[in-house]
Amino acid sequence: MSRLCLKNLSLLANTVLAPGYLENDLPGVGIVHLGIGQFAKAHLACYTDTVLGQVGGDWRIAGASLQSKTSVTQLAPQDNLYSVTSQSEGCSELRVIGALAEVLAVQFGDRLKLLEYLLSSSTRIVSLTVTEKGYYQNAAGNLDLDHADIQADLANPNEPVTAIGWLVLAIKLRREQGTPPFTPLALDNLMSNGAILKSMVLEFSKHLNSDLGHYIKQNIPFPSTMVDRIVPAIDAASVEATKVSLGMMDQACVHTELFSQWVVEDRFVSGRPKWELAGAILCDDVAPFETMKLRLLNGAHSSLAYLGVLLQHTTVADCMNDASVRSYIETLMRTEIQPLVSAPAGFDLDYYITQLLARFSNSSLRHRCEQIAMDGSQKIPQRLLPVLEERLERGLPVTYLVFALAAWMVFVQRQDCLIDPRSSELKSLVRDADPAELVARLIGTDIFSQRLQASTELLAGLTSTVATIFRQGLTAALDECRTEVGARPGG
Repeated sequence: MSRLCLKNLSLLANTVLAPGYLENDLPGVGIVHLGIGQFAKAHLACYTDTVLGQVGGDWRIAGASLQSKTSVTQLAPQDNLYSVTSQSEGCSELRVIGALAEVLAVQFGDRLKLLEYLLSSSTRIVSLTVTEKGYYQNAAGNLDLDHADIQADLANPNEPVTAIGWLVLAIKLRREQGTPPFTPLALDNLMSNGAILKSMVLEFSKHLNSDLGHYIKQNIPFPSTMVDRIVPAIDAASVEATKVSLGMMDQACVHTELFSQWVVEDRFVSGRPKWELAGAILCDDVAPFETMKLRLLNGAHSSLAYLGVLLQHTTVADCMNDASVRSYIETLMRTEIQPLVSAPAGFDLDYYITQLLARFSNSSLRHRCEQIAMDGSQKIPQRLLPVLEERLERGLPVTYLVFALAAWMVFVQRQDCLIDPRSSELKSLVRDADPAELVARLIGTDIFSQRLQASTELLAGLTSTVATIFRQGLTAALDECRTEVGARPGG
């Protein structure tokens, strides 16, 4: 079977949306993306592709994989084309994306090529999806100067391995050669991701050259963004399904949902694509959208993931087919999270939650619980702990939030291969621990704030819930949790 590439675009069925702008002169590169993967391909590249198709412009993307060469292996033989299958229950859309001009494997021979792109005056935006751990922020909110990667970049700033190191090197060299600055654009699921990126970049640069830090602070904006689209990892079944629907092989395919939302703080120093033409929301303040999404979608997702793994449910949709889990997650969102979320202007939170429940139930997406459960030590402080701390301070019930944290703690102990940047530390802490020891050791880490560590109510609730899971199993413990909430006045 033929493989997706430029010469085979004419073979696509009329029902497949194709990038017509590739038929003439190819647009130039205006964006460099660090951490190119499924999420960036399903979001940034899709929005940019739509704009290129409508109004053109030199805004194609050079993607760089900082650790792996998988993206290059998949995309290079396809002229960097790939397909996106967007599905909700009963609806489907198939399109081919042409926004990627080139993909680089930085640790496999493409370092100089990445630097060339970063220093080019045509590059006006450098975006990144490097996951929460790629920002190297410690629990105190500062740059983790003890991390080996950051130490390596500070010792050898001209040979960076981190996204932070690459950004600072590029900014420094562009300044020296008189090239106007680019806008760094964080797309990861972090509250105030632009502000966090700026803080990490400034702290890193301060250790190299205080004058450089002053230049960055005065001349370079770091817009915050909120990105919302569920993008499962691709498996062999997805590749096979794409081959059938596309009529040719695509090793770089993406499967996602039809829903997509992107909110961007409109602060760019050297211009940007007209992403609003593709449906992006450009605004002055992203914070209300971030809080809504991180607490309701991401908080619920993480809670589902730990329950799902412990219950041996493979996907989020499988979890939602479990009546007890579905009831738990809806009650968690509506009774314990929603009251502490202020809706952005024009948004109905009740309807947003109804949408989330439908999106989680989308059986056409095989969003694996194990994928969402990764890197919990980085995700939980963003997704669950702020609302937990706020409810405790107000004297409000936290039964369902405590259950989610208890499930994470049991998950950490029982998961044979824990995928987490702190896996060795966490596994050492919880090995052979009984419920009280398990809770005390994990809550004593800097994952939890001092206020949470000092909360006797939280300690007692977690210890009791973990003990119930140990003694009765997760299903019985979940039923007990739901019974307790149902017994509250108005519960």
